[in-house]
This record gives sequence, structure tokens and C-alpha cells, in this order.
Amino acid sequence: MAAFETAYRNRIAPILEKHGLVEFPSGARPAPENVFSRLFALHTPTQILEKQQSLDMDPTWLTVLQDLGADFNAAGPDGRLQHSLALYTTPSGSGTSLPAGLGTVVHTKGGSGHWRTYDTAEGLAGGTVLAIQQDPDGNLWFGTQ
Repeated sequence: MAAFETAYRNRIAPILEKHGLVEFPSGARPAPENVFSRLFALHTPTQILEKQQSLDMDPTWLTVLQDLGADFNAAGPDGRLQHSLALYTTPSGSGTSLPAGLGTVVHTKGGSGHWRTYDTAEGLAGGTVLAIQQDPDGNLWFGTQ
């Protein structure tokens, strides 16, 4: 992980900064031992797609992903370093009503909190959540792929 941290600082971070992606002061989120994670602050969720498209058009970025995928034996099917640029947390909006089972309607609270994404970094068995259920004790159960 230390070798990848050095590669990130020297080769990846300058490209990300060129595209307006500057690390959030807290740096990374909790992640499994073999996952490298960094957080970036954006003003709108749509900027994620814009930044990803911009990076995908940058030949230097694509070359670095190819090289690092080979160097760290972490290449995906396209031969490049496996990575993800995705929403992690965002302010929640105003409350809405939604169906919650057999004819029950649940009114969500006003937009004072944050939406947070949970995946394997937080202990889920898979990154794709197919179902969520809350038990009588208030625990949330996630059905994953």
C-alpha cells in the first residue's frame, strides 16, 4: 500500500488536480486493507460524471491507469487500473413520501442530514445493494449481489 501511495502522489494526484479534483481535507474514508481510497469535494453530484468524462478523454490519465494496472497487478478487463469515481456523501434534500410495503406510507424527515453510500468498504458483502429492510429494533439489513 505504501508503494501505491507514492505512485498516487507522484502520478495520479497531479492529473486529478489538473481536472479540478482536489482531495478533501479528511483524505480517505475507511476501507479494507487492500483498497486505496480518497475523497474529493464537488459542488454537485453531476460533477462526478463530468469529471469522469474529462478524465476518460485525457490520454495521460489512460496511460497512467494502464501502467499502474500492470505495475500493481490490479488491472481490470480493459487492462487499466481498477478504480471508481462515485458519490460517497451528499446533503439530503427536502422530505418526501414513499411506499414502504403493503399500503404503508413513510414520511421522510426534512433535508437536514446527509445521504451516505455504503459498500464493501463499510463491510457489505457486495457493492450492489438489491434490497434494504429495517427490523423492529431499527437495524438496517442490506441484500447484496
